[in-house]
Amino acid sequence: NSSAVLEVNDGNKQHRVLLPQTDLDLVVLNTILSIVVKAGKFEDAHQLFRRIQGGEYTDSSGIAISPDRITYHNLLAGCRSPEVAKQIIKEMRLSRRNRYGCIPPNSVSYAHAISACQRATTPDLMAVNQLLDWAEHDQITPTVYMYASAIWTAQRCGDLSRCLELYRELEAVGCKPNGVFFNGLICALCDNGSKKK
Repeated sequence: NSSAVLEVNDGNKQHRVLLPQTDLDLVVLNTILSIVVKAGKFEDAHQLFRRIQGGEYTDSSGIAISPDRITYHNLLAGCRSPEVAKQIIKEMRLSRRNRYGCIPPNSVSYAHAISACQRATTPDLMAVNQLLDWAEHDQITPTVYMYASAIWTAQRCGDLSRCLELYRELEAVGCKPNGVFFNGLICALCDNGSKKK
């Protein structure tokens, strides 16, 4: 049996793991991708994603394994770059042009991408606004998870007016706020010295 090599850098040492190609399937690759993401090695995860996308791994029948929505979500879950998150969503949106392998983003995709804007070293509210616009254009039903990450990004940016706008938008779309959303709103109000309840 031929083997594929997965290389992971833990910061101090390069590890090489032999992956038998005949025993691989997308579940295994998604699990490995998730583990690499959880280890905080986004660049390694992104490289593995590109290798999957490039058809480098095959199943027991010799058919190239392609990423699915879970693969994209695993990658987005570890992303801390608003630009990279937007690029991944853009790629998913463009996949609609393909007859086969179409994986358009859904509300979970957008929630992960907006979370990347929140987690970034410098939070990016403009990227959040663009992602929310794309979601609306894609006719994605907004979720409280999308809005919770958006409001925390606005809070981190010190933009109380955008936090209040997001609250109004959330109500307008008929989404019920959760504790995470309210905590973000309360923190934004406190940060601005507001006595509102």
